[in-house]
This record gives sequence, structure tokens and C-alpha cells, in this order.
Amino acid sequence: MKNTELQALQHLLSPSSSSLGKLVEKVTELQSINQHLQNILSPPLQNNCWVANLRADCLVIATSSANWLTYLRFEKTNLLTKLQHQYSLTHITDLHFIVSPNPVVNNPSENSFRPALSATSANIIISTANGIKDEVLRQALLKLAKNTN
Repeated sequence: MKNTELQALQHLLSPSSSSLGKLVEKVTELQSINQHLQNILSPPLQNNCWVANLRADCLVIATSSANWLTYLRFEKTNLLTKLQHQYSLTHITDLHFIVSPNPVVNNPSENSFRPALSATSANIIISTANGIKDEVLRQALLKLAKNTN
């Protein structure tokens, strides 16, 4: 793989210069807010609620059923206050709740299918990782490359 191709990948992931970089930045922000939300919620809610989106100053929280949605509406003020004061998320001024019965599963079960990479794909990922300055991304790519056939 040429050095210019590696630089192009680094350019794609840079938050200031590309849509992909901005998307990565937004996902990272949502994951962080979701972790804060999970710390605030009681154990039954932790398994049934997650951050779905952040639109301007409104945090969208998804839940697995209408029952949990009703409970969240009663707790709306309390949740918003805790997010703003405990985690300094003062830019969030409103919460919106939605029902999404098929959430994205963050913890796949042991029986779930794990696709594997071909040796060629793994080599391409390794060479790409070796040219990336961001250590976290580099390590993630090297870990990904270990999933070969």
C-alpha cells in the first residue's frame, strides 16, 4: 500500500476535514453520553434504555417498551438535572424519549456469528494500521486484523 493512500485514510478520519471524521466524533460523543446515562439509571432501566441521538440541545433516549417510556417521562426532570450537574452536560436542555423495540446490541451473545477476514484483507488492515498516527485507532485496526479465517 502506498504512503499516499495511508495519508488519505488519515485525512478521511480527521474530524475537521471530512464527513467521516465528523461522524466518528459524533459517535464518540454519543457513546460517552450513553455511559453517563447508564451510570444514572437504575439496573432495570440500564438494560432497556440507551442514547439514540443528540439533536442540537435535545438528547433522544430510546427504550425497549412503552412501559419504560412512561417511567422515563416521570423521571425526565431528575435525569436532565443529573446529566447537567453530575456530568457537566449543560448543553443538553431537553430530553425526548422514543420506543425502539429492536435496539442495537452492544454485547453480542457467545452464540452470535462473528465474521472473519481473509488473509489478504487482514494484511491490508495491518499495513493501514502501521501508517496511522492515532494510537487508539491503530490498536483497534490491529485487533480487527486478528479476526482472520
